[in-house]
Amino acid sequence: MTATMTFALCVFFLIAILGIVMVIQSFFKPFAAFGLFKIASGFDFTETKNKDNETSNAFKTLLSFQSSALFGSNSMTLFLGWMAFHDFIALAWWALWYWPVMFLWHFIIYKKGTPLWYVQLVWIVLSVTALLLTKSVAFP
Repeated sequence: MTATMTFALCVFFLIAILGIVMVIQSFFKPFAAFGLFKIASGFDFTETKNKDNETSNAFKTLLSFQSSALFGSNSMTLFLGWMAFHDFIALAWWALWYWPVMFLWHFIIYKKGTPLWYVQLVWIVLSVTALLLTKSVAFP
């Protein structure tokens, strides 16, 4: 495996592993996500959640659903990264473009100037760089 393929694999493995860690945390503390939501949006959902038991349970269900979806996408990234940068499967390489697009979307919708807004820039640069350096996977 070349240095560029290793770099790309590390970038996407890091994305996936950090995402999985966040999901594991949310399994044990589902409302911990509210901290990130507040940073990203500027709105604190805690008061709304504490309105009554029905609202709290609805939020818990919603966050559980979100966690399961994130667990799936982050887990798939491990496999797609391996298939793209180790096995040179073009379709896997193309599927990984999901991440820079998603980070760009977050950059657009997150509250500007917050730490999470800047983090999106880092992930955009890393993921696009990794994919462009390995374009030979899709364009042999």
